[in-house]
Amino acid sequence: MEEKKLKYIFLLPVFVFLLAFIIFPLAYSIYLSFHRCGLTHPEIGTPFVGIGNYWELLSSPEFWDSTLKTLGFVAGSVLFSFLLGLGLALSLVRVTRLKEFFRTAFVIPTIMPPIVIGLLWRFMLHPHLGIIDYLLSQVGFPPHMAWLGNPSTALFSLMVIDVWEWMPLMMLIMLAGLMSIPKAPFEAAKVDGLSRWTTFRKLTVPMIKPMMIVAILIRTMDAFRTFEIIYTGTKGGPGTATKTWEFFAYRIGWEYFNMGLASAFSIIMLFLIIGLCMLLLRSFRRGVQIG
Repeated sequence: MEEKKLKYIFLLPVFVFLLAFIIFPLAYSIYLSFHRCGLTHPEIGTPFVGIGNYWELLSSPEFWDSTLKTLGFVAGSVLFSFLLGLGLALSLVRVTRLKEFFRTAFVIPTIMPPIVIGLLWRFMLHPHLGIIDYLLSQVGFPPHMAWLGNPSTALFSLMVIDVWEWMPLMMLIMLAGLMSIPKAPFEAAKVDGLSRWTTFRKLTVPMIKPMMIVAILIRTMDAFRTFEIIYTGTKGGPGTATKTWEFFAYRIGWEYFNMGLASAFSIIMLFLIIGLCMLLLRSFRRGVQIG
């Protein structure tokens, strides 16, 4: 009996943490999403509006514009992070010398504060003082180009920054998968005369597919939450060129102080991200079963 009580005592801090920082904020956000709550007019209170906030969002062209930009940003960021991370993992697994050095060097962007990364790249992409603009001008690109100030290049520039920051995480996950697979099948494939591409497609990919799924799901969920580099790099501009979901929700809540609408937007984001990740996971599982 005492052991059972002791288990519950040890679980109590975790339960309090979940209740205070996850369950209660989520429940209160759901409550606010059905009420009109404007911090600039406290005298109005929080009248119940039902699905009014949701309808206002879903009927807003600005919401759908931010949705398209967010989906494009997430798709491009995840795809390039995955391809570059896989390529680096395949290269590092063959390295025999200085492997720990390269692994540590590549992971530095991931452990840096995102706000620092946003400011760093903002300076590097400066049209007159930035080193990247200078280097690109030396290989034929137009000089003094405002990569973060041009509507046609701003979102792509933020995507490059996001890939630079989080690609090492995907690399480490897939590198762990590559280092854990047995060597015997590859030695047999070499004896049988299989090409590198065939070996990669028939042996490597099926063996590390679970790691690939984990890396893609983590990166997808994280890409939807990208905010710091957008805030420091473009603040949603120029115009609305980089106003993704996170920045749109921030502007509704902390510039317009419409907490009811911001809460409804957050709930929509939550369920759309969960639904998308479930679809990805189901498609991956089908691929594993077919393979």
